[in-house]
Formats: sequence, structure tokens, C-alpha cells
Amino acid sequence: KNTEALEWFKKAAEVNAENPESWAGAGNSAWKLARDNQDNKAKAKPFYDEAIQHYLKVKELAPDKPELWGYFLYAIYNNSGNTKEAANYKQYSK
Repeated sequence: KNTEALEWFKKAAEVNAENPESWAGAGNSAWKLARDNQDNKAKAKPFYDEAIQHYLKVKELAPDKPELWGYFLYAIYNNSGNTKEAANYKQYSK
């Protein structure tokens, strides 16, 4: 039900665009969809890209809460092959 969850979290973020948890939920759902399709890179890539955008929004809204965005940005960049960008978030990989 991750597709449905993604849509609901995005709707919640529309209602209150300043709520980092809604954006994090959308990021989590998109990331899960990317991982579910990791064997098909063409299908996974849009979900990785969407997850990144959601987590960057979380980082913007809650820079003092890296637990909501740090590891996730590291893992997504790393898993999608962008090791250069992943290095910027390596400190959150633990």
C-alpha cells in the first residue's frame, strides 16, 4: 500500500506544508517504492528522485532533526549510485 501511502502523505503535506513529518512520510513511502523496484532501475529512479525531494524539504523545515532526513538522504544517494552526494550525509549513516 505504499503507493496509497505516498499519495496520502503528499495530501497531508499540501494541507500543512510546514509539517516535516508529512514530508518525511512521503519520502519514506517513495523510498520504499524505489527499493521495491530496485531490480528495475528505470522504474526505481523516479521514486528515488521523489524521495530525495521530500527529504530535502524535511531538511529545510527541520534542519535540527537529522533523524528525519540524514540517514535517508545518505542511503538514497548511495543506493542510487550518487556516491559523491552520499558523502555529504555519511555522518548520518550510523
